[in-house]
Amino acid sequence: MGLRWAFMEAGAKSVVASLWEVPDDPTSKFMATFYDRLVLGGLKPVAALKEAQLATLREDRARGTGHPWEWGAFTISVSYPEPE
Repeated sequence: MGLRWAFMEAGAKSVVASLWEVPDDPTSKFMATFYDRLVLGGLKPVAALKEAQLATLREDRARGTGHPWEWGAFTISVSYPEPE
């Protein structure tokens, strides 16, 4: 079932995971952007991840790159409370 499922079963409200191995330096920068959007920006996890991906894409394109290899690996799973 996978690591995400285990975290969700253990009570995590959201899990950010990568689909493939990503080098440490780009991951560190990307996660800093993600947490800035999440904590300082007050966005929900899904919106924070989307905004971090878009910001990274804009920065990459400004440098003449823009390939999603380093930031496109990240996905988010969110658990929602069961309806009452």
